[in-house]
Amino acid sequence: MMQGVMSAASRDVRSVRQLEYVLGSPRASLGTHIQRWSLSQPGERDSFNARINSTIVDGFLLAEAFCDPVAGVRDQCTTGDARSVWVGVTESGTSWFSQGVNAGYTPPGGVMLWDSGRPASFQVCSELHQKYLGIPYEIAESIIPDLGTLCGTSVSPANSCSALLATHM
Repeated sequence: MMQGVMSAASRDVRSVRQLEYVLGSPRASLGTHIQRWSLSQPGERDSFNARINSTIVDGFLLAEAFCDPVAGVRDQCTTGDARSVWVGVTESGTSWFSQGVNAGYTPPGGVMLWDSGRPASFQVCSELHQKYLGIPYEIAESIIPDLGTLCGTSVSPANSCSALLATHM
């Protein structure tokens, strides 16, 4: 069953906490699927532009995010039913991320994989547009061999798997 599309945008608030609002807003339907990130913006900026559109379909979360450069670290992790494995496809912009001993870079067309149940960090290097699929952890664990060793990795846009996935998200 598909729920309606939820959306949260930084323009909805006027404060230095615009990104926290977007990530934590119940209107983005991400609040129960991700834990709060400790965030920082590079350089001196008066504002931060971000928007997340998301919907839940049969327990899978589909999200599309747009944001300015930002960095984040997450030590608190999602547990229980809300724990998810995230597959992200970069449409435009670039980002770095790490989880455990793995680290990845996602240029346009790149694909990333991370686990909401483990600490992670990221850095958005330029204006970013990404699409995400949040898969309940138990389902992902049953269909992805060696899931634990793959989280925090990326797949190059030159890989045919990335191209196939990008066209279907």
